[in-house]
Amino acid sequence: MGDWTSDATFQSVCELLKERHDRPGAIRDVCRKIEECLVCNKDNLRGFFEHCFPLLLKRVFGYDDKEASWLFLVSADNRPEDATALIQLLAPTGQLFAALHAADGDQLIQFLFPPERLPAHTQELLRVPAGRIELDSWPQYHGRLRLDGTGRCQVHLNMFEYFMFWAAFFVLRAGRSTDKSGKGNGSSRSRTFIAQGARKLWTQSS
Repeated sequence: MGDWTSDATFQSVCELLKERHDRPGAIRDVCRKIEECLVCNKDNLRGFFEHCFPLLLKRVFGYDDKEASWLFLVSADNRPEDATALIQLLAPTGQLFAALHAADGDQLIQFLFPPERLPAHTQELLRVPAGRIELDSWPQYHGRLRLDGTGRCQVHLNMFEYFMFWAAFFVLRAGRSTDKSGKGNGSSRSRTFIAQGARKLWTQSS
């Protein structure tokens, strides 16, 4: 059972996730520590998803700062070891997704997705009853909309859904932005490497 004292614990993972990961190999090291933590604490997944999972998603997707996201860092720079480790961590057959599915099967935790991160049209629909009825007919929102005590509509998601919503947010935001880094060829080669590796892992698991 996980605690906050041994090397492969939630605290050690959280501390690593809070550090800067600009150094090549840093993301690889954290990915390995996360996988080790999941294996060592497989009977206490709640602790990982309560303490570490939100920080991990912030690192992977960047939230407000796209250029701080691991996805951006490994694609903008020539960091093949970090890219490989990140691909393996996010693989459908990897330790993280196995833990996600196990935890969701036990209905351990639900997250609220920030309404302000949803598409503008979706935010408008959430504000009115007719809009919420329409959203509930969409598969990604069906059964996931609930009013809080103030009458504000919230999107309740299990952990896998929460991960996928943030992935969609990252993709949509990246599609609206223009790469001004000027890292041309190196960035292009690294992105191609990531895309090929991810495609291979997801194809093998399907």
